[in-house]
Amino acid sequence: MTEQNKEISAHPRKGYYQVSADMNRNPSDFRFTNEDDVFINGRRSGTHEHWIEGYPMPLSFGIPPMREKPKLVVGRKNKLLDAYGLWDVYISRRAKELLCTIDPDAFEFAECDTVDRRGHRIDSYWMMRIIRVVERFDEEKSDFITHVQQNPEAQDRDTNFNISALNDIYMLPDLSENYHAFYFLKYQINFIFDDILVKAWKELRLSGWTFTPLQQPTKKEMKQRGSFYNSPYWLDRGAIK
Repeated sequence: MTEQNKEISAHPRKGYYQVSADMNRNPSDFRFTNEDDVFINGRRSGTHEHWIEGYPMPLSFGIPPMREKPKLVVGRKNKLLDAYGLWDVYISRRAKELLCTIDPDAFEFAECDTVDRRGHRIDSYWMMRIIRVVERFDEEKSDFITHVQQNPEAQDRDTNFNISALNDIYMLPDLSENYHAFYFLKYQINFIFDDILVKAWKELRLSGWTFTPLQQPTKKEMKQRGSFYNSPYWLDRGAIK
């Protein structure tokens, strides 16, 4: 074992994961019944603004202003999940309690009046948005695909600095250990959880989300490789067999 490998073994790399809806569990099995009345002028963006240098407008995160309390019907056809939604996300009380226990500063929530498929009131589900943004990671060490790399002929190639896909991501050493959940500023397709939050979610057997590793998958994680956004990357490197 080389000295470099000894150092890596002595200081294991912390795991991070992009979070996405579990498409095997019907994350659209809910209905937002008063959507047109809730959002003001149709605005769905939050009030926490972050700027990317060169962009004409800031990016907005968090819960948008609302006229009234959202109303949800959940579990319309299937067993209840702890997380619903593809873009707008709605989570159960148990899920909210977990997130708030581990990383209370990362999230904003709005309580929803919630009923089941029979119209019976149940524990509230909560609209959830992440408000923490991490601006940078170690791009020299990391592997990712930018919008320009994916779309070299795009008309906005000179002004669009977004990232389209994350493969193998190294964080900067100054990232706070207390940052368990966040968005990358240039990648808003999915938010990011660290291994502490992912482990806790799985231990509680919460449902509705899948987790794509942003480092080499473990043997156990390989069993869920079909849900990984970056499976082709790891397949090419022989990490997934």
